[in-house]
Formats: sequence, structure tokens, C-alpha cells
Amino acid sequence: MNISPEFVSFISPGLSGCPTLQKIDFSYNSMGDVAGSMFGKMLKCQADMREQHKWMASLRGTKKETGAIGLKEFHLKYNKLGE
Repeated sequence: MNISPEFVSFISPGLSGCPTLQKIDFSYNSMGDVAGSMFGKMLKCQADMREQHKWMASLRGTKKETGAIGLKEFHLKYNKLGE
């Protein structure tokens, strides 16, 4: 499979804001630097979402478990990043 920047831009909004997403494996996809940088932005959105949940829980005075929110694993082995 070859992941194009167009494909990443299509799926990125759904992946960026999904709090139940835990693992993504895009290994062996001939993904280049442009698609890779788009995934980097998606990862930042996931991290921001986790921090926002943590902040909201602190405002409410709850000890909501933020470790269960968002992406835990992201596999990109054997792509064309940095070539």
C-alpha cells in the first residue's frame, strides 16, 4: 500500500479528535515526508486533546484517568521518511 498525502489529509481529522483511538500501524506503506509531517500534526492534536482532558478534570476537582485517553502506539517502520 502507498499512503499519499491526500489519504492522510482525508483521515487525519477523524484520527486527530478520536479519544478512544489507541493504536495505529502504518508500517510498510511507502509513506514519504509530506504524509509523515501530516501525521505529526495529528499526533500533536492527540497530545493536546489529552492535556485538555487533564486540565478539565483539574478544574472540576476530579481525578479522571487521562492515561486512557488518546493514542498510545504509533508504528511507522519501513516507510520512506527522511529519504
